Amino acid sequence: MSSKLGKVFFLFMGVLCIAGCSTSTKVTIDSSPQGAQVILDGKVIGDTPIYDYKISNRLGRVYSVVLQKEGHQTLHTKLKTETKAASVVGAVLLLVPVIWVEGPQENQYFLLPEEKSTE
Repeated sequence: MSSKLGKVFFLFMGVLCIAGCSTSTKVTIDSSPQGAQVILDGKVIGDTPIYDYKISNRLGRVYSVVLQKEGHQTLHTKLKTETKAASVVGAVLLLVPVIWVEGPQENQYFLLPEEKSTE
């Protein structure tokens, strides 16, 4: 009986972990000042604030971002990333390859300095 209960528990945990293993993250990108053009990995995706932009989670993935606005210095940087805990738990319990354990943080905020005066 306990063997059957153990299998049911393992199956339940597996389904729960797979449901939590998201392959993408909805990201909000904002800046001060707002209205900066955002270029993500060479593609213009809009002006800040940008809400719920879907970005893939991949281990070791670097997301290059450029923000530019007239009167301000262009900012070349990377999105901040984080470890996705649900994916790690799912990978350990189910012994599956871990490819989605890291992804962008949901909230990204950037400060654009004003251009330096040439006077």
